[in-house]
Amino acid sequence: MRAAIYIRVSTDDQVKYGYSIAEQREACCSRAKEMGAKEVLIFSDEGVSGVILERPGLNELREAARESRFQILVVRDPDRLSRKLAHQLLITEELERHNIKLEFLDFDWKDNPEGRLFYSIRGAIAEYEREKIRDRMRRGKDQKAKQGGIPINFDVFGYQYNPETGIVSYREQEKKQ
Repeated sequence: MRAAIYIRVSTDDQVKYGYSIAEQREACCSRAKEMGAKEVLIFSDEGVSGVILERPGLNELREAARESRFQILVVRDPDRLSRKLAHQLLITEELERHNIKLEFLDFDWKDNPEGRLFYSIRGAIAEYEREKIRDRMRRGKDQKAKQGGIPINFDVFGYQYNPETGIVSYREQEKKQ
C-alpha cells in the first residue's frame, strides 16, 4: 500500500523559525507506516495560507489522487488541509471519488452521518478561528498606530526602523540618492 502525507504552515516565519513542518512530517509518516504503508509520498506547502485552494503542494496532491498514486492520505489536522470549509469539503469529496482513505492524527474521522457533521463543524470552526485571528491582528495594528508605533515591518528606501526603540531614522547613504 502507498500512502501520502500533506503538511502545511501558513507563514514564512513558521517555515524559518518553527518546528511544525518537521513535526508534522515525522508524525504523519509514522502513522502512515503504522497503517501498513510501504511507500510514503510527501506533499507540503510551506508558508502558504490554508484559506487558499490553489497551493502548489495541494495541487500536486490532488493530481496524484486523480492518478491513483496513493490509497491513504494522512494529515495532522483538518485545518492543515484547509482553513475554509468549502475547500475542505471539496478536497474530501475528490479524495473519496478516487477511493482514498483520509486519516487525521488529531481528529477521529468517521465516514458516517455523525462523523461528517463533526468534520464539517471542525472545518467551520477552523474558518472562524482564522477570521478571529485576522481581526485581532488588525485591531492590534490599529492600536499600535494610534499610539505612534509602526504596525508593520518598516523597510522603506531611505529609512530604517529600530523595533527595540520604535524609532524611525534616515539612512544617510540612501537619503542622498
